Amino acid sequence: MQYTLLLLRYNELALKAKKTRHYFEQILIRNITYALGEKQIEHRIQKEFGRIYVHTSKIKEAIPVLQHIFGITSLSPSLTTQSTLSAISKAAEAIIQNIITSQTSFAIRATRTGNHAFSSQDIAIQIGEKIRKKTQATVDLTNPDVTLGIDTRQETTYLFLETYKGVGGLPLGTQGSIGAWITSSQALVATWFLMKRGCTPVLFVHPDIDKEKIERFLLTWYTQASIHTLHDSSLESFSSILNKEDCQALIVDTVDVSNNSLTHLQQLKTHLHLPILTPLLGCSSEDLKIYHEHSEVPR
Repeated sequence: MQYTLLLLRYNELALKAKKTRHYFEQILIRNITYALGEKQIEHRIQKEFGRIYVHTSKIKEAIPVLQHIFGITSLSPSLTTQSTLSAISKAAEAIIQNIITSQTSFAIRATRTGNHAFSSQDIAIQIGEKIRKKTQATVDLTNPDVTLGIDTRQETTYLFLETYKGVGGLPLGTQGSIGAWITSSQALVATWFLMKRGCTPVLFVHPDIDKEKIERFLLTWYTQASIHTLHDSSLESFSSILNKEDCQALIVDTVDVSNNSLTHLQQLKTHLHLPILTPLLGCSSEDLKIYHEHSEVPR
């Protein structure tokens, strides 16, 4: 099956008030456009409530890019058809051809939004029965070999066999700018947590830190961030740059609660007069390993 459309889902954005949701969606679309443009993937974007659709002939190339866009929870290469039971049935037969056989089990996961003469349960029962009769496959709703997703939305229905997990969170740029004091690779992990909450990072880098590692991190997450090398490590100079960049908080990579770390945090709070965020505080070494993998920070 040659797909030319990717169905993108987001959860948290849909909970916002109408005006806020529209603003967040526009930023998410801007971020998608930027990332796909960086990879020279031609595309067209279509939006409706709760969904964003990316039309492109380069589905395989686009998937890993979109998996690194904050705000997208999952995505599926999809086939489209009209929202009638007969049209859905024909599309289902096309998409499962040579996929579901008598040797495989399957399940139908159907959802429906809009006004129709049938329910999502009707879709699952009728389409499932036709597939069972045609292929002699076994229905297994618990642990199927193949899952056919059917998402009916008003006049158009989307069918898909695969769902790829996204990073989730809020779109990058929906919140304020936030300073990140990069003294180690785990500081980049801490920064990633705030990027996932929509914050735009301003990086303050120790001269001994490998700049190439930071640039790879930013490229991985399609993040445009200003970088300052702190040759003058005085807190007064640091505070001046934070104010100039209009940073609303500072991220540090503190993990433990030793006397040294608490003293350091107290000094920062005294001199900078900004909220000091410590997303890794109290993390175990196993936690940090997992977070390194999720954030794809180069070690």
